[in-house]
Amino acid sequence: MAENNEFYGSAKGVRDLTNITADQFRATDTEEELDELLETWLNQITSAINTRLVQGEIEEDDDKYLGIVNLAERKCADLIAVAKQLHTGDIVNVDEFAVHILNTSQAFEDLTKELKPYQRRKVKVTWTGRDEEDE
Repeated sequence: MAENNEFYGSAKGVRDLTNITADQFRATDTEEELDELLETWLNQITSAINTRLVQGEIEEDDDKYLGIVNLAERKCADLIAVAKQLHTGDIVNVDEFAVHILNTSQAFEDLTKELKPYQRRKVKVTWTGRDEEDE
């Protein structure tokens, strides 16, 4: 699977995508703790991805691998958005017109749909029981 043999993506990839740092994220005190948290989430996301894939895990030499890595890192970014919202003090600001509160299930809501292009398709082959003769 991944170079670390644990999960798709990397903490660095998620950090590059989200521009998140430990001082912006109340759940961690140091950059190392943030990386550990992101890697835990990537591991969980990898499990969710592999559970939904017909063929199981995608190996690095597969042409679909980079797409799966991107998907895992985007899902991790979604979890960061949810966590940041949960950790902020004000959920609703006075005079706000519309309020949208995220929840953790939304991060995985469309995962099966997003994985559809990466699925191996099962093909049913039937044989009539007779061979064609050459003329």
